[in-house]
Amino acid sequence: MSMFSRLTGRGVAGASQPLVPVNQVLPFDAWLLAAALSLMLIGFVMISSASIEVASVKMITPSFI
Repeated sequence: MSMFSRLTGRGVAGASQPLVPVNQVLPFDAWLLAAALSLMLIGFVMISSASIEVASVKMITPSFI
């Protein structure tokens, strides 16, 4: 198999072959991953906003720099 046929997914005769099957099943649950990442992002925003409030009371600036 030549380098061109490996990169393009075409055989020697030029027949088109997909590199990834169209009906491929993902090895993970996409909705569960999206929900977990959303919860992590919301938690990060909550902790960051609380930390800014505490820092603005205890320090001069709202960031710990």
